[in-house]
Amino acid sequence: MKRIGITFGLAVDHKYSLHMGYPGAILELGGIPMMYVSVTATPTLSHHSDLSLASLVKEFVSEVDALLVSGGWDVEPAQYGQAPQPELEATEPVRDFFEAAMIEEARRQGKKVLAICRGMQILNVSMGGTLYQDLLAAGFDQHQRMDREYETCHSVIFEPGSELAALMEGATEVNTIHHQGIDRLADGLRVVAHSPDGVIEAVEGDGLLGIQWHPERLYEADPRHLAGFRWLMAD
Repeated sequence: MKRIGITFGLAVDHKYSLHMGYPGAILELGGIPMMYVSVTATPTLSHHSDLSLASLVKEFVSEVDALLVSGGWDVEPAQYGQAPQPELEATEPVRDFFEAAMIEEARRQGKKVLAICRGMQILNVSMGGTLYQDLLAAGFDQHQRMDREYETCHSVIFEPGSELAALMEGATEVNTIHHQGIDRLADGLRVVAHSPDGVIEAVEGDGLLGIQWHPERLYEADPRHLAGFRWLMAD
């Protein structure tokens, strides 16, 4: 059975949280979920002479067959060279550093990365791209529909011939609970799906797949939304 590392971070101050759909999807497909929390990137590491973020990340990624970067709070805009805008919501800079390091190490070790929602955003940022800090302020439609997180809210348009398009087997309706999105696409990534208003909804790269919607909340109602997880676990 394949071991899949899943990163996650804060839900509220002093409490970590991970939606059960992430490990649930891995278990559904016969994998072993292994959770890695962003606390490992905190300054407390400085008290341990034999520990560093680089050494821990190398060990973590070595333990798994592939990496899943989950959703969560906003990415700190300093990570992509911008000042905070008024619409910016809660950030977790420690998690930004941790997940960027995990993605870099997974790429170095030649292991697949599936990045979902915030995960796709930090993937893009870690590779040199930028984000819209707030989609409404940038002129896009409302994409933050928490009232319908387990329901499909809009369609996505897939690029013909993309790997994800084939894996989705005709499913084109998705949920939407994000207010940030990719602005400048990083080198090494290509857009393979977008929403009707032009927001980037999925990207692919060499061993990389980013999905902006939340399939971990949809696959029980529509198993076609296991597509990204199947890709992650495939040889």
